[in-house]
Amino acid sequence: MLRVLLVDDEYMVLDTLCNDIRWGALGMEIVATAVNGKQALERCAVYQPDLVVTDITMPVMDGFALMAELSRDFPDIRFAILTAHKDFQYARQALSAGALDYLLKTPMNIEEIEKTLLRCKDAVIQQKEVKRRALLGDRLQKEHIWEIRRHMLEQIRRGVFNYSAEAENLIRGDNGKLGRAPFYVLCVRLAQRSSLFAQYPESDHSLICFTMNQAIYEIVSEQVVGDVLPHINGEAFILVQRPATASKAEAETQIHGLYHALNQWFRKFLNTTLLCGISPVFPELSLLKQGISQALQTLEIQFYDNRGTLHFHHDYQRVVWRHDSDYDWEILTERLLSQWSMEEVEGRIQGLQSLQAFVREKRPRPSKLKANIIELLERLALPLTRQEWMQLEYSDTLEHWNAQLEAVLGKLPKPIAGRQANKHPDIQKALSFIHNHLGENLTLQKVAEHIHMNPSYLSHLFKLQTGDNFLDFLTMLRIQKARDYLLRSEFKNYEIAEKVGFTNYPHFCTVFKKMTGLTPGEYRRSVRA
Repeated sequence: MLRVLLVDDEYMVLDTLCNDIRWGALGMEIVATAVNGKQALERCAVYQPDLVVTDITMPVMDGFALMAELSRDFPDIRFAILTAHKDFQYARQALSAGALDYLLKTPMNIEEIEKTLLRCKDAVIQQKEVKRRALLGDRLQKEHIWEIRRHMLEQIRRGVFNYSAEAENLIRGDNGKLGRAPFYVLCVRLAQRSSLFAQYPESDHSLICFTMNQAIYEIVSEQVVGDVLPHINGEAFILVQRPATASKAEAETQIHGLYHALNQWFRKFLNTTLLCGISPVFPELSLLKQGISQALQTLEIQFYDNRGTLHFHHDYQRVVWRHDSDYDWEILTERLLSQWSMEEVEGRIQGLQSLQAFVREKRPRPSKLKANIIELLERLALPLTRQEWMQLEYSDTLEHWNAQLEAVLGKLPKPIAGRQANKHPDIQKALSFIHNHLGENLTLQKVAEHIHMNPSYLSHLFKLQTGDNFLDFLTMLRIQKARDYLLRSEFKNYEIAEKVGFTNYPHFCTVFKKMTGLTPGEYRRSVRA
């Protein structure tokens, strides 16, 4: 029921409205009456009506003053006015002040008044629905803010972020200041994050990351003009505006102050610190992709030079040489494949020494080094446990990474050619989820969240267990399902494309022909001939 407060200094008008209007049939109820605006305000505070129906000309406080007070103190309460024909100019003024409608009280036509009240009711209900949806949207945005901002980061790194439409959302509450000033990008990472994450079940890792991102955002908001874009587990990018009038020394002092404040919090609550790589200063927001890339590069200094935890980009070339070529990697890969296939541990450790010599000489990018070695272990069908994978992937220093790789090579059994191990239980769960949701927008991230596994480790384990990477396997499965539909159903080709998860029908036809040699229509005709 819609709650209504009636306000008029004429007793007969109030009595007629209270007794002659079919309030219940209208879906409304009178919660109180008042004889002037001041009394109405007091009763609004007590009864919280949805709609106030008020006269204009009243003693103590008139209808216009009442509406002004209502708009300020009770913004959710709407109002309609009572007026006589001779006061129609007041009605027009009240409507311009925000009144929903007006009710004529001279003459008092009950049927017309009820129609007007119904229009007011519809407007109030519509307003409540708009507000409900807005509140729901705000709540959902707050609940999923870090997923939203992670998606923004992905768009920026792929070069598809729409700066003209979305730039104002990069810095919440900033009103676009960052777009008009030089800025830094800081890439921050939890130190020894593999050990930190190992203390908790994998299903809780997302909560740790949420806590990390929220803490960084709150500290950044207090210290500088900036915001946070979350990256992978235990890693995030911070956008920081450099004051336009600040010197280089003043700007670096500001960064050191922010870094100190962040580390105070992380030492106190997570018993760890943040490693930090800082990009050069960039003049405008459209260069954000480059800033993110260079901040991430700068953080890689830590892998080779761990004498500090805060690194500036001008030191990158001095520490990370990147003298490695594709040919160098081909030679090293052949040598490691041979040595790491040996049954004797000594032979494998000798291969590790070859790798260490290569790294000392070439100083490749740590991210490339880690990815290539994990891929090599996959080629040798040498599976890593989750903890082993995390220790290798999340190692902060070369010394720690070497020690972890040596531990892995020292315990791994000799791989047996053609060996088919039983499916890992988590991979079985992943495959079941993929089969049951084939028609949806499946991503590695979504499957990993379902089985509470790090997406990168799932990719590693998936390749070992199935022999294919995730995307190739998913595409093959979808085409296989499409062939079944073409063989056994009367669905149209575009309907089949949707059922197996292709949102773009021409793309489905292209992939189908690439994998089968025929278009969907040709395949259907050939199998039914």
